[in-house]
Amino acid sequence: MLGRLLLAGISLTMLWCLLALMRDGLSEPLPSPDLPSPTLPPSPPPPPPRFAFNPPPDPRYASAFEEDTLAHASLPSSVFAPMVVRDCTHLTPAWFAPCVALRAPFSDQTYGEELVYPDFGLPVPLFAKEEHAERWQEGLRSIADRAIYRDGYVVYKSQHGQNFVVSNVVYTPEGYLDTWNGHACTGPNARLGDLKLDPAPPMVNTTRGTALVVNSPDSWSFQHWLDRAAHVIAQSAHLTRASATALTGKRGNELVEALWHRIGYSDVVHRPETQMTFDALVFSCKAVLIHPFLSWRALELLQLPFIREVPPSPPASKTTVLYMSRSDGSTANAGRNVLNEPDVIAGVESLLQVRDRGETLAHWSNIHALFEHDLDGLINYMWRNVSAVIGPHGGALINHRFAGPGTMVLGFLPTTHMSYLNYEETSMLNQTYAAIVVDPAGQSVDDMMIDPADVTVLLNAHLGKPRRENLVLSYQWDRE
Repeated sequence: MLGRLLLAGISLTMLWCLLALMRDGLSEPLPSPDLPSPTLPPSPPPPPPRFAFNPPPDPRYASAFEEDTLAHASLPSSVFAPMVVRDCTHLTPAWFAPCVALRAPFSDQTYGEELVYPDFGLPVPLFAKEEHAERWQEGLRSIADRAIYRDGYVVYKSQHGQNFVVSNVVYTPEGYLDTWNGHACTGPNARLGDLKLDPAPPMVNTTRGTALVVNSPDSWSFQHWLDRAAHVIAQSAHLTRASATALTGKRGNELVEALWHRIGYSDVVHRPETQMTFDALVFSCKAVLIHPFLSWRALELLQLPFIREVPPSPPASKTTVLYMSRSDGSTANAGRNVLNEPDVIAGVESLLQVRDRGETLAHWSNIHALFEHDLDGLINYMWRNVSAVIGPHGGALINHRFAGPGTMVLGFLPTTHMSYLNYEETSMLNQTYAAIVVDPAGQSVDDMMIDPADVTVLLNAHLGKPRRENLVLSYQWDRE
């Protein structure tokens, strides 16, 4: 029931409280003295408790996550922090990270921790027509592996992440680290055992200190650095140091390189080819793709202005509606063009004139050209000016996260290309997501005809207004 969704909405003033996670102890009932006890054959003694490390190889790992979270307790991510399991006992599932670490080829050098993420729910999008809502909800089957629909919310349950640290290790690269396959970071088949690792020989001077493997798909692209690589970095942030090395795919453009530096990695090795020795190699590729802890923690590590500014500028103070076209030849992938785009743009411009609130329409192609080599300038522009981001689904829409909470995001989706990543990320950041879902136009695969009236109705009703429904934490039982 929706009543069991616990409100944890992110306010624009960034005033947060940590969740108290409490566990009740369970005890076995004593046998009744009035009943005879059955005679059973003797059973073997239970196996002794097994611990991944006692103590861990580096004492700093023992409470590193808790210390890091408490140090940032005033920031949004702390509300959604996972619980950490570090010990492997006879009651711990064998696939949890601490137990996997015990079975590693050189387990005495391997530390593992299981991250148990809290469940959460996202409000469904806003729609101009009921048929759009029905199409969008039908498409939810494509993300059934991570979410279910319940009472107007999409609920994400039972998500786990894993971190490993291998000490004094020789790493031998095998293949590229940026391909799309199930074994890449955030993929369902990511495995520590896929890495070619050997113990460092005694008395060998390591060439580097700590390294993080970031073999996420298309890590060189702006879009997939933000939605995948950044999550790997955020999940492992408490295990790395300011001087850590990132091992990743091919070099991206200036904006991607600036993202690496802004998040704290000045030493990035692209497509490593030679054998390297490290004091510690961090493997965090079993990172959750969709969770507010990682989305908010990544933005905190990127030091976005609305994370530091309390209270942040209210959305009503921002007056730019930013249109993201896919018809200007600047996209990396073809398709999803709005065939009647001039009519849509004219409708938006007419609406803004009628509203007479000083709002203007800007085009992403012009903004991108202005800040193509200036990440800091792009972030500040989005935060200070943009009240809404609209356009067909695509990589450019991912810039919405720089605009901060309260921003409206309106996506156009063809039924042949139903993607939920922008909806998920927008809603986790307490932005207002709306969707127009249409069948492809004519004989095209995914090009669209968008009714300008659908766009203007949604903009007029929600532009500059924070949504009442918000990101919530979900729990199975009623709260006591």
